[in-house]
Amino acid sequence: MSFFKSFFVDSRFFLALVLVCTSYILGFFYTAFEALGDVLFIILVVSTIIDTLLLFSQPEGIKAERFVPQRLSNGDNNSIRLSIQSSYNFATQISIIDEIPHQFQIRNFKLNASLDKHEQKGFSYDLRPTTRGEFEFGNINVMVSSTIGFIRR
Repeated sequence: MSFFKSFFVDSRFFLALVLVCTSYILGFFYTAFEALGDVLFIILVVSTIIDTLLLFSQPEGIKAERFVPQRLSNGDNNSIRLSIQSSYNFATQISIIDEIPHQFQIRNFKLNASLDKHEQKGFSYDLRPTTRGEFEFGNINVMVSSTIGFIRR
């Protein structure tokens, strides 16, 4: 069940699927396009299977850790650091969505980057609290895709 919770189809897959469908539609008028559609469909299926196997071959492909100061200074910028480590044997593209406390009203926080094989990268961003209180950070969501880019994990 956890496989399906972390399995996402990327927009690149749907663009390739539109190309296959267009080829089949043109196949009604020109026979060569139907054969092209068959080949493109097989390539799409095989590429999707390879992409899935690549991404799910590592049980813990990406490790993420957040470093927050013990106390956040009210009214000042506070640096929040993220450390991301890849254990994949190939280069990956990642999207990091950090669940920032609701008091900051930041709903669209997203970082995009690429990681080489077994690379560790650090990211930082600033938060400026304007109210006092406890700030509870949520999860660090890291979406990973291979160079094929049909599937995201």
